[in-house]
Amino acid sequence: MEIPTIHNFKDFYTALQLAGFSTAGDNGEGIFSLQNHTSPAIVWHTDEPETDPWTWRIRAISEYSDVAYGKVFLKKNGWITRKWYPYFIAVRRAARSCDELYNEGKLSRLERDIYDMIKKGTASAVHDIKSITGDKTTESALIRLQILLLITLDGQTRKLSKNGVPYGWPVSSFCTVEEFFTNELQEEAELLSCDEAEVMIRNQILCLNPQASEANIKRFIDRC
Repeated sequence: MEIPTIHNFKDFYTALQLAGFSTAGDNGEGIFSLQNHTSPAIVWHTDEPETDPWTWRIRAISEYSDVAYGKVFLKKNGWITRKWYPYFIAVRRAARSCDELYNEGKLSRLERDIYDMIKKGTASAVHDIKSITGDKTTESALIRLQILLLITLDGQTRKLSKNGVPYGWPVSSFCTVEEFFTNELQEEAELLSCDEAEVMIRNQILCLNPQASEANIKRFIDRC
């Protein structure tokens, strides 16, 4: 598959739709990264909305309803389009719900509690979740929930002072995947078997990177 050179944000979005998924940054983990298809005009951490990939993670999920961003590949950040999300849900958790995974021993109590917290709107920002759980492993639990495609990044927020004034650096906030993409996503995933989903993802990986090794492909897909 030929990925056109990315010169700006619109090019990035177009290329992402073509690729379907990508790691963030220039480390493709032996699989694929859109960062390796950018022009010299693309420079990180300049705050230029058209040419700074760091700004694209929030801009894309704010402006488009068919792309998601989060720690979804090897505990690192990456992108998945709406089209490919059901395949990853099918292969990562066999379209099982949070409660089903918990009852099968695939989720910890903390992970289930954090998911419920986010689903019910009790807390969605990282700092609020941490203040409620008081658990040192909260960050790891949030990553695990992202890898299983139960939650996804939905924006950023800042802490509020006693007077309601925002302060400090922006922090990530989350929502459930179903809230982000609608419940139809789960229904589509339920129609796919793990085997079928894995084959489709593997074929797309090889279209993007024919040299990808089987070991790297398995690590990237991370089948349940």
